[in-house]
Amino acid sequence: MEHHYSLISGFYTFLVNVSYAKVVMVSPVTIKVSESAKLVLGIGKGESNNEYVVNGMFLSVLGIPDKQIKIFVNDNLAGTATTYGIFGRFNMTLKMPPVDNKPTLYDVRAVFEGDNPRNVTSYLYTPNGTQYAVCTTLQYFGYKPASNCTWLTVEPQSIQVMQQRKTPEQLQEEETLIH
Repeated sequence: MEHHYSLISGFYTFLVNVSYAKVVMVSPVTIKVSESAKLVLGIGKGESNNEYVVNGMFLSVLGIPDKQIKIFVNDNLAGTATTYGIFGRFNMTLKMPPVDNKPTLYDVRAVFEGDNPRNVTSYLYTPNGTQYAVCTTLQYFGYKPASNCTWLTVEPQSIQVMQQRKTPEQLQEEETLIH
C-alpha cells in the first residue's frame, strides 16, 4: 500500500491495520517530516588568475551551521565545504582556467544531500512467540536535501608585451638629463 501526502515539517502518526490468518495487528507509524532549507550560491574573483571563490549560505529561518555542502564543477566533485556561523556561510576557492585560451563555461553546483533518517521500531510478541512491530518511528531529523547552481564564463586573460625601443644606455642618458 502506498499513499502520498503533502506535509509541512512536524510529527505525524499513521495507523496501519494488518489482518492475516484471523490475527489483527495494529501498528502506528510516526514520521517526522524534516525542515525545508535553501542554498544561496555566488561566485567571486579570487586573488590570482583563474581563481574563483564559490560562496553562499545554507538557510532555513536562520543560517544553518555545521552542515556539509558538496561543490560540483561540470558534474565533477570539486570538494566539500562546511557551513559556519549564524548565517550558515560556506566558501571554497577553486581554479577554473579558460580551456585552449578560449572563453570557457563552467557549471557550478552546491548540494546539501539532507540529514540521515533514523528508524526506530518497538516490538511485542504474540502468545506463540512471534515478534511483531507495535510502533515504527521514522525520524528525518534536520533538513531536507537542497541545491543551487550557477554558470561562470571564464574569459582568457590578454597579455601585452612591451618592446623596448631604446637601449639601456639611452634610457640612462635620458634619466640624467631630466634630473
